[in-house]
Amino acid sequence: MLMQYVQQSTTKTDMETLVDVTESFIRNLGLKGCFRARMLDQDLMRSTEGEPSAIQLTLLESLSERITQKGRILGLCGKSTAWVVSGPCTCG
Repeated sequence: MLMQYVQQSTTKTDMETLVDVTESFIRNLGLKGCFRARMLDQDLMRSTEGEPSAIQLTLLESLSERITQKGRILGLCGKSTAWVVSGPCTCG
């Protein structure tokens, strides 16, 4: 599943499609959460539950370490992306 995500995400040429692929990947892992991608003047966010909640946005903005874990919540932060995920997903 990870290899499929890497292959799909590296071939995307626009931010919206990258965010779509990433949301699908998070859902396919049985997780819920949100994802932020920043490139040039674009800043896109997506949640597996629709719009990112205030808590998810706060968590995304507070990430300073590359990998952060607090209980069942995992935060991943890179140069242009950030993820906040927890599991299991109860979304449809």
